[in-house]
Amino acid sequence: MLRFERKFRAENVTYEEVLLILSQHRLSFRKAFPDRFINSIYLDTQELDYYNDNIAGLSDRVKQRIRWYGPDLEQIQDPVLEIKIKENQVGYKRYSELPSFKPGGDFSYEKYMKQHLWLATNNIEPTVMVRYLRSYFLSFDKKVRITLDRAQAFYPVDKRLNFNIQPYRDDTIILELKYPADYSRSYNHISQDLPFRMSRNSKYVQAIMACYG
Repeated sequence: MLRFERKFRAENVTYEEVLLILSQHRLSFRKAFPDRFINSIYLDTQELDYYNDNIAGLSDRVKQRIRWYGPDLEQIQDPVLEIKIKENQVGYKRYSELPSFKPGGDFSYEKYMKQHLWLATNNIEPTVMVRYLRSYFLSFDKKVRITLDRAQAFYPVDKRLNFNIQPYRDDTIILELKYPADYSRSYNHISQDLPFRMSRNSKYVQAIMACYG
């Protein structure tokens, strides 16, 4: 499904204060799912082409990442290869299920890629891992979603994907507004009750800068 995605940085407020703002929004946002950890290993070329496309602000760009859910970093269960494609302000995703694996130790990304990541570009490799706790909210008409991401952690990674290291942290709450491209209400109508600064916030860009900047 084609959809618009807008990101906001909720700075200098607590999570509880953001919850109050959402509950008082004219679209009456309510909790949709239980909170969960989201983990993403970002893949990029050696020249960091995806990163540079984002920094340059290109309207058409791609992200590729291995994503899984839950608190476990020692045994990765049910990962998915996710290819996120953005064309101007509209984006969509493609998915492919991957087998579980145990990172670190004698794990080899090259072997794993050759066996399983057949949808991914051949010359990409892991760069960083991003982890955060996400909360989900849905409007009363079930057309508009809001996610709140907090407790962000950024891990530099090698080809063994060793996560047994101290990550870089960012305590800023990231609010993301998501709605279908054909949604009848205007963006201004939705965003009027959100007193936050809209941003091109990219967790991948932040992670690269934190880990290697």
